[in-house]
Amino acid sequence: MANNKIEIKLRGTKADNDLVRLSDFIAELHATSDILNHIDRTVSRAASPSLYYRVTDLRYGSPAIVEVEAVPVEPSENHSEAVVDRFFVGLRDIKERRAPTEFDRELLELYTKIGGVFRKNITEISFSSERAEVTLTEDLGVAVKDILGKDEIAQGAVSGILEYINIHAGANRFYIYPVAGARRIDCHFPGSLLEAAIGAVNRYINVRGKVKYKKRDCFPYSVEVEDLEIFPKESELPTLFDLRGLAPDATGDLSSEEFVSRIRNVE
Repeated sequence: MANNKIEIKLRGTKADNDLVRLSDFIAELHATSDILNHIDRTVSRAASPSLYYRVTDLRYGSPAIVEVEAVPVEPSENHSEAVVDRFFVGLRDIKERRAPTEFDRELLELYTKIGGVFRKNITEISFSSERAEVTLTEDLGVAVKDILGKDEIAQGAVSGILEYINIHAGANRFYIYPVAGARRIDCHFPGSLLEAAIGAVNRYINVRGKVKYKKRDCFPYSVEVEDLEIFPKESELPTLFDLRGLAPDATGDLSSEEFVSRIRNVE
């Protein structure tokens, strides 16, 4: 097996004669795909994945087996082996309750989706490649929780562009995407800020409130919003020409040329 391939084995319960239910099969493949795409974006430093995955083998039985191959979208930029290797590093380290190097909180939490059906309809999941093999017999959620640790909460503020909002059934949640730091920050706001939040979609904003961190992270992952400020659009900001004449006495009795010359001489 080439190292750009991953073989996934799934075993069901005795009640199902060790066979895998379709919904569980789809859920595990979707979880694996989400993790691989996140790792891909980290490795390639691109906004969208540089790889796609095609099925190269599929066998039905106990266990059910599917083999997928990582293929570069652009042949000149092939990160397939690096992505597959890092996927297995994550599986191994999390299983042993170690924090994988360069894994952020969002990626760690994606690993909790693998094996999310344990104690229900799946009893064993195995991943293998040319260089590694990892077998799981329990949910990774507890291990990830131990690695991330408890929340640290403080009053604070964060800024970014609001590009997603959900107000269905009182969810009152939006994501902001900062210029630097965390990829996105999950924000929950009270009903009193509903109108302001809707008006802030696709705008650069500043939110203040209870900011939540994980002990291993430098940046917050969540905010309980208490106040929201919408910054002006770029087109609404004053230009240098608009500043002309705002402070006519700024140079005193000196001309602008004399004023600048004096500053330079002092320096």
